[in-house]
Formats: sequence, C-alpha cells, structure tokens
Amino acid sequence: MSFANANDLFDTGYHSTLNPLIIASGTNSSFPHAQVTKRKFADGDMITVDLTLRYKGYVSDATRTFGLGTISKEKRTVYEIVKESQKVGLKAVRPQKTCASVDDACRKIIEEYSYGPHFIHSTGHGIGLDVHENPSISGKSKEKLKKDMAITVEPGIYIPKKFGVRIEDSLIVKDRAAVMHKFTKDLIVI
Repeated sequence: MSFANANDLFDTGYHSTLNPLIIASGTNSSFPHAQVTKRKFADGDMITVDLTLRYKGYVSDATRTFGLGTISKEKRTVYEIVKESQKVGLKAVRPQKTCASVDDACRKIIEEYSYGPHFIHSTGHGIGLDVHENPSISGKSKEKLKKDMAITVEPGIYIPKKFGVRIEDSLIVKDRAAVMHKFTKDLIVI
C-alpha cells in the first residue's frame, strides 16, 4: 500500500494510536524507545521509524530503520545482521512453539556476530486492542504461541552513543508467520 500523503493513510480507515510515533536519528536511535529531541538529521544517520496504527479497533506495529546520505560499512553490516535475525525469527514462529524459542532464534544470530550485548530488549510482544499485550516474545516467557495470535517480531541492535537498528513486523501466527504488511526490509538510503 502506498500513500501520496499522510491524509491518504487516514482516509483508508487507519487511525493513530495513543502510542507515540518514534522517529529517532543519530545517537538517539541507540535507545529502543527514544524520546523526541531537537537534533536535526545529519549525513550518515540511521533513522528509526516506529509506527503504530489502529484499524477497526485493532493495532498494528511496524518499525524500519533508514539511512541518510553516506552510510558506513559498520552501519550497513549491523542492518544486515538485524535483517537476518528477523528473518530467522519469523521462520521460528509456529503454533505450539514457545515465545522463548522465537526470542532465542533472533538472539542467536545477533550473538553469532558478537552484538549480543547490544540486543537490549525482548524480541516482540502481543498486539490486539492495545499495542503491547501478552505474550511477551522474550527469553523469560514460558508461553506457547497459539494459532491466530497477533504478535510482533522486532530484533534490534543498539550501540550506545553511536546508533541503533530495528526491524519490526506485526504478524498473525498461522502454520507460519503471516506478516500483516509488505514494507521492504532492504536498507533504504535517502
């Protein structure tokens, strides 16, 4: 789905939620739930956009990280690691699998590249009438996924005082992960 402008989005029946839009750039992108600052975008920034919308009462949650201008090899590499982690995590989503097993699948990829200490939040959460519901997709969760659950898978790497990258999709648990949207996962550099 593409939109000529923001008004077109809301003409389709989507509505914003009380969850604040996150747009974090530069070092601020190293915080998973970054607060708004007055800092202007700069060449080389990674810009994380976390968008939560409501449609017919139900919430969807998606995050993408974009590059601005000249993006360093390190930033491109971290982006590809997060992309691989999320792909593996989505493949791990199956009915009766534990939420911890999805977290573990994502986390193992990031740890293989020695970025484990920089994956500082859970892999995802349930969504529905609220943006953050059970189950928690984390290593501590004992819950099992059930068919038709709505969840997110959102691994990220957050390097303090440098930058962060997160890729998040909302999905429905079917025989596999049925992602709710078709946003590209390739790094878009503006």
